[in-house]
Amino acid sequence: EWEKAEEAAMNARKFFEEHTIGRASCFSCPLRCWGIVSYKEETLPINLCQGTFPAVTFTLKVKDPELAWRIYRKCQSEGLDIMSTVAVVAYASRLGKVKLGSEEILNFIEKIVEREGEGDIFAEGIKRASEHFGVPAVYVKGGMESWSSDVRPFVGSALISAVADSGGVNRALYGFPEFYYYIKKEQAERMAEMFVGDVEAAYPWSYSESKVRFAVLWENLHIIADSLGVCVIALLTTPLKLWAKAFKAVTGESITEDELMRTAERIRTLERLFNLKHGNGKDELSPRLFKGDVKLDREKLERMKKVYYSLRGWDENGVPTRETLEKLGLGDLA
Repeated sequence: EWEKAEEAAMNARKFFEEHTIGRASCFSCPLRCWGIVSYKEETLPINLCQGTFPAVTFTLKVKDPELAWRIYRKCQSEGLDIMSTVAVVAYASRLGKVKLGSEEILNFIEKIVEREGEGDIFAEGIKRASEHFGVPAVYVKGGMESWSSDVRPFVGSALISAVADSGGVNRALYGFPEFYYYIKKEQAERMAEMFVGDVEAAYPWSYSESKVRFAVLWENLHIIADSLGVCVIALLTTPLKLWAKAFKAVTGESITEDELMRTAERIRTLERLFNLKHGNGKDELSPRLFKGDVKLDREKLERMKKVYYSLRGWDENGVPTRETLEKLGLGDLA
């Protein structure tokens, strides 16, 4: 918790009200949820809500929006993933290497970019740094930094973080009802009841089988959005049958809702096969997530993983079965 969070939010709001001159979006998206910001003779689009600028502000405790802007721009200009960089900087602050909320952050990022001194270690990511310094860190599959939030209070997020095709799980988690349960309880329960017939799937602390079914469905929907080249926000708020119609309108080929889902399953299984071939098949999380006052239940999470594998048509070790590959038209890869 940060006692200056509200003040920082108001400062950021005022900053963007003064300097936002228009709207922008990802390619061909009608939602236009980005802002075009002009500040000190520099103009660029910036995603104001999706974790990036807010992560700089709140995770790094930057009350001054001008400094937050400079940190954001530094990451963008150097080609750094902002969420990963923020996590590394926050971890470094625990070691006394950098002071949060200060100009030191920019200097520290420059050391990472130049791989100067200990910056060379931090440039390898949070898992590598934790191994070097001997201070536990929180990370998800493959040692990747967690996306914007801790997964310990959100069991579904932890599951998807463990089994994901990569550690970056935003693709599969955006709009997952357990995330907004505490602020929109009725809406989250209604979504869970609608999609999997069980309100418990919306409970952040639930290790239920329905939560796993929900996770599989949510992954599929996100994969469909990626494959159609549309924003997942738009896809999740529009009936799938309309996307099938849109596909036909663009390509001239008919496709059903079931075929869209089957395509998502095939893509997910192909991703799994690729990871297994290249040595990234371990569905593990940071050991620190299973320790402390707030922790995940390892045994229950392992049971959820087994259910997930079964729903995907994979064996108990997470390897796609021959039957599944044949069903998905991937028999030549068995």
